[in-house]
Amino acid sequence: MGDFIEVYDNALPPEVCAQLVRAFEASGAAVPGQVGGGVLPELKDSRDIQITGKPEWREANNALNHAVFAGLLSYLRKYRYALISPLMLQVAGADGKLRRIAADDFDTMDDEALASLVRAVMRPGAINLQRYTAGQGVIPTGIANCIRATRAARRCTGTCCGRSTSTTASMPAKPSSCTRTARSCRRRAAC
Repeated sequence: MGDFIEVYDNALPPEVCAQLVRAFEASGAAVPGQVGGGVLPELKDSRDIQITGKPEWREANNALNHAVFAGLLSYLRKYRYALISPLMLQVAGADGKLRRIAADDFDTMDDEALASLVRAVMRPGAINLQRYTAGQGVIPTGIANCIRATRAARRCTGTCCGRSTSTTASMPAKPSSCTRTARSCRRRAAC
């Protein structure tokens, strides 16, 4: 069985990604990244901008939420129990009585029905754009290799391109090499 980690390549068009990077750099709003205990650069050495709810970032926020939602729908098509098991959702059956959604229901559920179901039970969280400097910002734990490879993969594209979960940018490279790096990381670290 896999590790339930998915990569959705080309989640955003390259021009949107480049625009996000330019806006991040030009904003002057980046602050030191925080972890649960505050600013601890030995654990998280980044520059961050929390964009949710800020009018100047509305377009970026919407683009990222749409990309993540599309990835989430694909993910739930593959891992339907991620939606079924924890929520125990119910729908009206043919007889009009409520019944729990079953895995077989996904085979007949069209994309709009799935999207409506997901919208009814999930809400997007706050988006925090993050910028890491190459070779810095690694958490010194057993998962450091995974995090380092994931950050490298995010930096590879030079933008958030190709990652529905990535908004980090640093240096350009080929997205295919990023995907290979992230996949090999998952195999090694089982993160």
